[in-house]
Formats: sequence, structure tokens, C-alpha cells
Amino acid sequence: MGAESRHSRRPCASGWPADRIAIGGKIRHHVRMETPCPVYLYRDPNFSALGDTFAAAAPLKEVISVYGGGGLVGEGGLSAAFRGAVVFKQEDTGQYFLGVWGRRNTARFRAALRSVGEIAIIAEPPPVRLIHFNKQRARPKRSEPKG
Repeated sequence: MGAESRHSRRPCASGWPADRIAIGGKIRHHVRMETPCPVYLYRDPNFSALGDTFAAAAPLKEVISVYGGGGLVGEGGLSAAFRGAVVFKQEDTGQYFLGVWGRRNTARFRAALRSVGEIAIIAEPPPVRLIHFNKQRARPKRSEPKG
């Protein structure tokens, strides 16, 4: 690989080459997806008092290829990037899905998956059972001062 071919790769919008993504100040390499990744985009009642929160989930393998693994099932990298993650399991196949909640988080989640390949948006909850979710930091109450 010569010097000209190394610099001839077209960088993505963030300025990084298309085979790298910056997460939490660290550059991770990811593998391009062969087939479109199903991304479930829906509203979930489990993550807020109003019960109408945006959420997105995708298969474990594809999420780990972007964010890395760790944690109980492999949600460690996703949890570090978004300060929380959701784990789902499809009982009949044993397949796991990872996801995030919140309008901005779901947009960032989809963009990161889109950066490694084609995604197929499915506008319904995934056909799986919620196993657990975690969040690293609680939001301050309105009556409490921020800080």
C-alpha cells in the first residue's frame, strides 16, 4: 500500500476515513455490513414518565461491530457511548438486540450504523422481550440545581 493510496481514501463528513469512527475519544475500526441491518425505530413507554420516548434497536452483531463489546451481553461499548443501553432477547432464536432511547440518541445510533453499511428502518417495536436497560447518570430533577 503506497502513500498515494493511503491518502486517496475519501474521508467521511467527520473527517475520519470511512473505516473508522470516534467514540468516547477513542478511534474504533469497524467492519462493513454485508446485508442491510434492520433498525427498529419506535416509541417505548418504559424509559420516561410520559411513556412516549423514541427508541431504536438493532441486532447485537451489528451494534458490536460499530461500538465494541463488553458488559453482560455486549452492551458495554454502546452504554459507554450513550451513557446507557437497552438489551432485548428473541426467545425462540436466542438472538440479542441492543438499543438506545431518546430522540438525539436514536439519531446518532442510526447514523453510526449507516456509516458502516445500509440499514433498513422498521417502524415498529422489535419482536423481542426487554431483558434489561442501564443508564450511567440520572437526570437532575427540575427542583434541584444543576451541577
